[in-house]
Amino acid sequence: MVYIYDGFKTFSPTKVIHARSTDDVIRAVSFAVSSGLKIRPMGLGYSWSEHCFTNGISLQLDGLRRLCVIDQVAKTITVDAGVRMGDVTRALGRRGLCLPSLAFLPEMTAGGAVATATHGTNHRSGTMSDSVVSMDVVLASGELKTFDSKLVSEAEMCAARVSVGMLGVITKVVFQAIDMPWVHYTKLEIDLDEFMATRDAVLSRYAHVWAHWSLGANKIKVDCLEERQDRYLGFNPYVMHRNAVWEPRRQSMLRSMIRPAVHMARDIVRSNGPATKARSKTHVQISMQYSVHTKDWERVVDRIAASQFARSNFGKIMEMKFVKGNNLSYLGPNAGQDAVCFNVYWLVTRSEQDEILRPFEELMRSFSARPHWGKDHKLPDETYMKSAFPQWEAFNCVRRSLDKNNLFSIIR
Repeated sequence: MVYIYDGFKTFSPTKVIHARSTDDVIRAVSFAVSSGLKIRPMGLGYSWSEHCFTNGISLQLDGLRRLCVIDQVAKTITVDAGVRMGDVTRALGRRGLCLPSLAFLPEMTAGGAVATATHGTNHRSGTMSDSVVSMDVVLASGELKTFDSKLVSEAEMCAARVSVGMLGVITKVVFQAIDMPWVHYTKLEIDLDEFMATRDAVLSRYAHVWAHWSLGANKIKVDCLEERQDRYLGFNPYVMHRNAVWEPRRQSMLRSMIRPAVHMARDIVRSNGPATKARSKTHVQISMQYSVHTKDWERVVDRIAASQFARSNFGKIMEMKFVKGNNLSYLGPNAGQDAVCFNVYWLVTRSEQDEILRPFEELMRSFSARPHWGKDHKLPDETYMKSAFPQWEAFNCVRRSLDKNNLFSIIR
């Protein structure tokens, strides 16, 4: 039995294979083909999504984490797919570099972050997938293919950047980094109506905007990071150790010494046991996120505010994050549109985990909202994919050309 995210859900594959090299991945894919079994890759299990579930072969990539090379001139970092994003952030930070926007879970793997279009709060940049320069992917044929805009078509690159594992198994990723900016933290505490009226001004001033709306109340707290490139009084480096700094002032000397030691201890514990082992018999942390075009933001807020879901979950927090749109992928939350992401991250009892968020999901799906591929959601069928992602057919065309027998397919 295989767990995901603290035992949030489990599945029972026919076979579990642990890969420590690209050759291991190629052999696993070849074995799946010869055995007539489907195969799904999986990192450290820090996901709420069932996309990694299979009754065939579960390919564990947590051992694929030896490579980590930085090109200081090109400002790129090359990593194995199993390297954790917190380690990517730490390695770049030591050289005064970072990715434009960081997610809140540093334990996720590079391959998982890219496959699911994981993102942070920087509305002036896109997802982590948008920072990909190139990646190596083992295809259903057993071929190791490099996806790079200099080597493949624009369609193949757009499909590869966010594939949810449907093109093959990512084994290596090259990210484009930037010079680390300096940031200043501000917390706004305002009415929801005021935030909706001043949103454009807030987004204009702050690069990072992370809103926390208390359901059933007209109150909202907004964590903001103002950004600049040069050092300035009251501004701190965007990164501290393994993740972004979300604090009003620079950490004390004592804390800055203690926190790396705590992370090191956690790393040692994780390296000696499965990261996805169930830790609580009664409760589980759950997360669900759907995104819509920013033009629909006010309508969605109004619908949520008036819903039974909000009344039933009075006082619980609905997060809102903004992501800049581009045309770098087909299946990202920001593919072809500026996006606002509605996210819940709640501690719930195991008895209610499957039902508590379904009313929220139904509401968001009525807007053809896009699921966060790494978070809990109903597995979409092809009809829903077409309604939520206008470029689904373009993606599917690439997918069919690379995986003719649907070895990696997950869409019904």
